[in-house]
Amino acid sequence: MRRLAAALLVAGVAWSAEAARVRAVRTGGTPAPVPQAIPVYPEPAGCAVPPVFPGATCSEGSAAFAALRDNEVDAVVRAAAKALDVPMTIAVVDRAGRVLALAHKAGAGSATDDDLAVGVARTAAFFSHDMAPLSSRTVRFLSGVHFPPGITNTPSAALYGIENTNRGCDMNLDFVAGQCLPTARSVNGLPCDSTNASGCGPGIVTGKVFPNDADPSSVNAGGIPLYRVDANGGVVSNGKLVGAIGISGVGGDSQRAEFASVSGAFGSLVTGIAPVPFYPLPDPGNVFIDGVRLPFLGPDLRLTFANDGLPNGVRRLDGTSAGTDATLVYAIAPGFGGCAPNGYLVAPRASSVSALSAVDVDTIVQRAIATAKKTRAVIRLPLNSYARMVIAVADTDGTILALYRMPDATVFSVDVAVAKSRNVVYFSQHGIGSSVPAGTAVSNRTIAFGGQPTFPSGIDSHVFDPREGPWYQSLFVHDLANPCSQGTQPANPNQNGIVFFAGSTPLYRGSTLVGGLGVSGDGIEQDDYVSYYGAGELLPPQSIWADQIVVDGVRLPMFKFPRHPEGVTECGGQPCS
Repeated sequence: MRRLAAALLVAGVAWSAEAARVRAVRTGGTPAPVPQAIPVYPEPAGCAVPPVFPGATCSEGSAAFAALRDNEVDAVVRAAAKALDVPMTIAVVDRAGRVLALAHKAGAGSATDDDLAVGVARTAAFFSHDMAPLSSRTVRFLSGVHFPPGITNTPSAALYGIENTNRGCDMNLDFVAGQCLPTARSVNGLPCDSTNASGCGPGIVTGKVFPNDADPSSVNAGGIPLYRVDANGGVVSNGKLVGAIGISGVGGDSQRAEFASVSGAFGSLVTGIAPVPFYPLPDPGNVFIDGVRLPFLGPDLRLTFANDGLPNGVRRLDGTSAGTDATLVYAIAPGFGGCAPNGYLVAPRASSVSALSAVDVDTIVQRAIATAKKTRAVIRLPLNSYARMVIAVADTDGTILALYRMPDATVFSVDVAVAKSRNVVYFSQHGIGSSVPAGTAVSNRTIAFGGQPTFPSGIDSHVFDPREGPWYQSLFVHDLANPCSQGTQPANPNQNGIVFFAGSTPLYRGSTLVGGLGVSGDGIEQDDYVSYYGAGELLPPQSIWADQIVVDGVRLPMFKFPRHPEGVTECGGQPCS
């Protein structure tokens, strides 16, 4: 069997007291009626039009497709419940992270497990896209202190610290009507902002041991994407990402939760829902980063196939028994999914505190889009497809002047791009501790380099006197405990955490800081490349770049580009429009 793999969220939900009381129980082998309740989704300030329910029709730059339907959500949940004879919590979210169902089997149902199930589901939904599937296992593989995980004296993985993002901070965005994304808050529905973190979600859930990744084998593997597909003739094709399933509370081998999730993902195959957009995946059949194949499923999970060769499930894991949905109770009844908006989420506007005009802001975004369309993506199949990015421009006070999501860009990148654009502004203004003086042009690559448990990144041999990064404690560990903060900056609405991987640049007009540009959506070198060329003439003067500074004998980085960034063939070798 060809093992599925891929490489490289975000929205939260609270329900009203009325919706929270809705329950559905299946007993005695006879299905009870499933309540058709629609959860209440508190939207961020300025979001004038909530997602359309029921029966939303979405588009990610190509053919329109239907969002998840309530009966499909119910089928996915029940198939997962039947996969194992153990307690479990099951969540289904749409691509934007809205919780479409939350269910418990007998013996399950803690608040921690609720947030964990929703978190792993969001992780899969926010990192997957129409050109390759991504599981929570894949994201864990990309987030450790070393890459590959557990291999000493190798640099950190590209998404080190990703768990610190997408925790549901109110990003204080003035969304275009109908173009909002809800925040990834806890299902408790409480606030999540710079003054109150009681309702912040778990963020991107990978299972990493915090803060220093002490166990590289630790993983939460219950998050699996859901695609609307054409499934016939032994082939899965034309997949459109519509959401994900997440499972928690199973215990034991991480593959058990994964087995139940994949079983659930195939549970509505009759209506065209599957865990992969294509089967087989386009050549080379997997996504590779630095020559390393990224895992999608655990090593003991194998697909099963129909007589025509169509994948339709996974083989039962040794030592497990099938369960039932007889004790299944819905805390959130199955509902209809919505879409993840693309295009301008926040329309270009002029700065009120710097010299950027609305035309300047739009020009930056359009340059970044044009660069992305000629940049070869590392996380998309087939090879030589172009990168899809989320692009954010921040003012010098952290106000977001523009936010753009290219069609099919990863949804986790919205929170990340916004934070990056704010990070480079603040730390370029104020410096980083005693190592980087105020007025130094700092990128998120700079921030990441000194914010890890080893310095330089990945050097942990005792021969080289391993030590923590100079701002590992003051930035990374502090950010871990304070979701909506920005170092020592006093609390304000324009904070949604610090990103500890690359893809940004401060913006200068001459020697004057005028804003920040954050880019996210592909490999971090690709993000850097698009940031650099998106900034154009507003790049900082090289004389003040952070790479002019040496800390403990180590030069700090500013940018790093892919070896061969261009060469897109997706549009027949012509510029992609």
